[in-house]
Amino acid sequence: MPAKVVHLNGRLVEPAEATISLLDPGYLLGVGVFATMRADDGVCFRPEAHLALLARGASALDLPVPADLVTTADEVARLVGGQARVRVTISATACSVIGEEMQVPSAEDRARGVAIVSIGPRRAADEGAFKSTSYVRQVMARADATRRGAAEGLQLASDGAVSGATMANVFLRTGNVLATPSLTSGCRPGVTRAAVMELAPYFGLRVEERRVERAELRAADEVFLTSTRVGCLPVGSLDEEPVGTGEMAAALHDALEALIARERAVRSRDTRQSP
Repeated sequence: MPAKVVHLNGRLVEPAEATISLLDPGYLLGVGVFATMRADDGVCFRPEAHLALLARGASALDLPVPADLVTTADEVARLVGGQARVRVTISATACSVIGEEMQVPSAEDRARGVAIVSIGPRRAADEGAFKSTSYVRQVMARADATRRGAAEGLQLASDGAVSGATMANVFLRTGNVLATPSLTSGCRPGVTRAAVMELAPYFGLRVEERRVERAELRAADEVFLTSTRVGCLPVGSLDEEPVGTGEMAAALHDALEALIARERAVRSRDTRQSP
């Protein structure tokens, strides 16, 4: 399995050869967009949904979007093999598709839940509309959480409500109600977030997208994070105080894995049958 596969501006290149101009606005000003997908055995999960969000951001920044990105992403995923992380990045002069082995949470983290801490800065309401390459705020916030011994940082919207984690969405379950911050909070319209909301009714859960207060996390039956990398990952503590843990995060994670496997089988079949 190669350590990293790089497709840049229409061709496969060695990682050391993957270069862009120093005058590219993506390098100079962070004017760029990206999408990160999970792939299994050479098939990306819901690439059209990921790339639709990327295209929205590219349109807002007047960036060109190459055709056949789904095909390119699957090609890169096949070359990586196994469970892969595939990132598409677009700037004014470059489109890269980079694949590498996916680093996933440990079995211990899934069993006991991870620690998160409250951090700044707060997100603006429109910050989560798409993933721009201006990610310094998230990187700094994640570094703050790491310095404090936590796996993630809880970020707030400009009005003080919960927005999400630095690199993930947040869910909380109270009884049969599964709540997550609405998109007006500045949270990401994540593909994994959407898939979990699709699956929740099969477990008797009513999904609410709404304003979520930080105090609700402490009172909830359980709290968990969702993202391409972690799937559904339970939270064990917030600011060093334990929060409720239950079995729903694990059940939804298993259901998500099954959904990914079913859709992978369908996409693999359709790809083989296409002329």
